[in-house]
Amino acid sequence: MSEELQKFNQGDGNIRKTHVSSSLSMREIAEQLWSLLDNIDTLSDICKPTVNDPKAAMAFYNNAMKYASKRFDLLKSDGYKLYTNQEFEALPKHESGFSFLDKDDYKYEKQLNSECP
Repeated sequence: MSEELQKFNQGDGNIRKTHVSSSLSMREIAEQLWSLLDNIDTLSDICKPTVNDPKAAMAFYNNAMKYASKRFDLLKSDGYKLYTNQEFEALPKHESGFSFLDKDDYKYEKQLNSECP
C-alpha cells in the first residue's frame, strides 16, 4: 500500500477503517472534491436572491445539488464508511422484502393483480 493510502487510512473518523484503492490518487480525489465545493461557493456568490430575482435561491439549490451528486463519481458510502466505486460494487448486497416499483413496473403489477380471480 502506498504511503499516501496508509496515511489516509490512519485518519480520524470512519475513513480510518476504510481501505481505499482507486485509479485516482487521494490527492486527485481531494482536488476534485475541493473543486466541487469551490463551485458551490462560487454559485452562492452568483445566486444571491434579490427583490428583482427571488428565484435565485431555487437556482442555487438546484445547481448545488447537481454539484453535490458528482461526489459519487469519486467515492461511495454505505452511510458509515467511504469506498472506491469498485469496492462499493463488491460489497455484499442486502436483500430487502421492501422495494419501490418504477412507473412501468407498477402498471404491470396493477394489471396482473386486476386479472387475478
